[in-house]
Amino acid sequence: MTRKHRYIPLLLSSLFLLAAAGCDRNKTNFVFHENFIEVYLENDKWGISLREGYDKPPFYNEPPYHYILLCDNGPSSKRIDKESSPVRFERLAERNGDTSFNRWIDHWRADPSDWPYTVYTWADNFQSMHVTSDADWDEAHPAGTPLDDILRIKIETYAEFIRSGYQMYPAAREKFIFISELTPDDMKMIAPDPTIHFTSAPTISPTHTLTLEWTTIEGRVITASLDCSEATEALWHEARQSD
Repeated sequence: MTRKHRYIPLLLSSLFLLAAAGCDRNKTNFVFHENFIEVYLENDKWGISLREGYDKPPFYNEPPYHYILLCDNGPSSKRIDKESSPVRFERLAERNGDTSFNRWIDHWRADPSDWPYTVYTWADNFQSMHVTSDADWDEAHPAGTPLDDILRIKIETYAEFIRSGYQMYPAAREKFIFISELTPDDMKMIAPDPTIHFTSAPTISPTHTLTLEWTTIEGRVITASLDCSEATEALWHEARQSD
């Protein structure tokens, strides 16, 4: 055996040991998930806030648009998971049909965009949603009547993915539709922080406080109100300038 060939077995042995060590190390990154949804967030009320966004980066000097963010109300939300509330967690998982994911997930995978490291959804599933104003929006929408056909909601759910037997990707399905087009299936297993977007300007009153009303599949009604005058006044003035 030549001197060059003499080192080949040593090199191969070293590579094998390094690979084995790597495999052992990577085993600690995998966690077994019986359920796809890992945490449910339960609230007696929802936090809503008015936010600003841009269709283009701000340095393009484009005016911002306003939207409403629906959030889980932060510290007041109750976290339901297998460790803290195992009985409640199992009931929610069975209700949602999320009981047979049964996969090892690498929490250090190269592409974490497949789904979040921890999958959160709202605990409640809903059968309906409506938004009303305390003032007249236009002739077709007097105070107290639904604005569902002029407000769009951007919402993500995991329902289709779970019902497909965890085969339909991406896992989170986003819809951007008018609230009037929502179906109960669109409001199950909702990912946190859906948003509501204005599609028309008020023509009668420029100031509005909007009230959101969610009805759960059990019939419980959750409401939240928000003064949206900053947004509606901007829309009102913009519409008048364009006339």
